[in-house]
Amino acid sequence: MAVAIAKTSLSNVRADLKKALDAIGYRPEKESFFIKPNLVRPFAPSRGVTTHPAVVEAFISLFPGRQFVIGDGTPAPRDYRRVLRVTGYFSLARRHGNVKLVNLDRVAREPAGCGDMTLNLPRLLRTHEYVNIAKMKTHSQTHVSLCVKNQKGLLSLADKMRFHRKGLHEPVRQLGECVRPALNILDGIVALQGNGPSFFGRPLRAGALLAGRDAFEVDSAACRVMGLRIEDAKHLKPDVPVRILGDGIGKVARRFVPAGKNWSIGRIEIYFDDHCCSVCLSNLPALRKRFVRKPLKLAKFIRYAIRGGLVLVGGGTVPPDIGNKRVIFLGDCGRRCAEAAGIKDNVCIAAGCPFDPDEFLKLF
Repeated sequence: MAVAIAKTSLSNVRADLKKALDAIGYRPEKESFFIKPNLVRPFAPSRGVTTHPAVVEAFISLFPGRQFVIGDGTPAPRDYRRVLRVTGYFSLARRHGNVKLVNLDRVAREPAGCGDMTLNLPRLLRTHEYVNIAKMKTHSQTHVSLCVKNQKGLLSLADKMRFHRKGLHEPVRQLGECVRPALNILDGIVALQGNGPSFFGRPLRAGALLAGRDAFEVDSAACRVMGLRIEDAKHLKPDVPVRILGDGIGKVARRFVPAGKNWSIGRIEIYFDDHCCSVCLSNLPALRKRFVRKPLKLAKFIRYAIRGGLVLVGGGTVPPDIGNKRVIFLGDCGRRCAEAAGIKDNVCIAAGCPFDPDEFLKLF
């Protein structure tokens, strides 16, 4: 197998994608496609968080007369319509009568064995030509979020949580070995660096497009493009051989700022590990609207952001250097972390799975 790399831009993506697919000899085997982009959160395409709709639209245009289903499963399923609107996928579907948008949290599923797990996966994987169109991003829990990691969006909400309880890396690798897309495309035109995979990351115009049949090979090439150690992405395969076609790595290579292991809001520290579920972490932005409605609590939060003294723990172990800082544990994962450390005071726990933002506000 091989990976084609193209240096491209939004204005040339269709032509460059065609060259890449021709280079690897891709020919679809089914009449209907299921496209799985990365639509994790409601971010505008320019932010580098979600798969740019221009890449998906370029693929669709290369196969006129076919039928396309586009869908993802998000950490907050109730926000999916907003995700489709903000990311530009509603507009894409309006332009193409052969495109259907679906919420993977509501599609028909069937059990499938995967390593030491049984997963409930979308039936679309069996009935359609599965095309995985991922985003080139850094990730605070898995080092990178590329083609293999993008498949986590196929899971039901319960299976996503189970993946985190098992440590994330090994389950994601097993999923990548069990579910093999017919084609993997990696959108690095506007990529994400720093504390990805979403609101804490920073966009980077990398101008890169990768395509290949094997997700592990594409991700291996992408790590080299990003200047990041594949060994730090424990769900990937550092020794997988990769034959590069097209423009080559040198034409698109950039030095991405890697993700840190933790996040911060000003001087408010946020600690978590790969056992902390992304569903819980995705609730953090929901605090913004609630704080706006509570001016006194907002003022207190801003004071912490400026002066420090507040630590949020979403999972893993209690940070050793918290000293006299105030600590709030987030959700059930945070509760287990507190209990393991011998902390019994429920006043410092924002309960729920995921944690309830209103419970968080009560602690202020």
